[in-house]
Amino acid sequence: MTVFYANMVEVTVRILACLGICLVKKGKGFIMQNYNYEVIEGIPPVDAMLTLRKLAGWRDIDKKSMEKGLANSLYGVVAVLDKEIIGAARVVGDGSTCFYIQDVIVKPEYQKLGIGAVMMTKVMDFISENAYPGTIVGLMSAKGKEGFYEKFGFWKRPNEKFGHGMIQFWEKERVRSFGN
Repeated sequence: MTVFYANMVEVTVRILACLGICLVKKGKGFIMQNYNYEVIEGIPPVDAMLTLRKLAGWRDIDKKSMEKGLANSLYGVVAVLDKEIIGAARVVGDGSTCFYIQDVIVKPEYQKLGIGAVMMTKVMDFISENAYPGTIVGLMSAKGKEGFYEKFGFWKRPNEKFGHGMIQFWEKERVRSFGN
């Protein structure tokens, strides 16, 4: 019964979020608050993206590098409240066989209100319209956020079929000594 209740709460939160209404925890219950935000399709502006990354505590990225990265994105969305960008997400990849969800960010004070779920729903709709059977869709979750992405069909690695996902942060000074 607890699982059913939890699923119903999640569905309710997602439906309300699509309407711009958030359930905000207050005491032992919740109150509904209409934030009147909207999620708009489009690549986030560079300065907004850099600000969101900083507020989320992510690594700094050079502005020129971010400009190039955003320009090469396949798809993006921004969450806007009172003309301020409070969230963003984008997709990179080859547009057919490989999609990678990058930079799903919501300003800390607006997290856990369903805004990220609305953005991810739009991202997944874009991928659904463009992906072919067997297409790989990947992402790297921030620590502790894996459950959020599992709701969209992603699964953790390693598991019985797949090894660990891997990552590196490229440093300009890196010596090219691959495979040694």
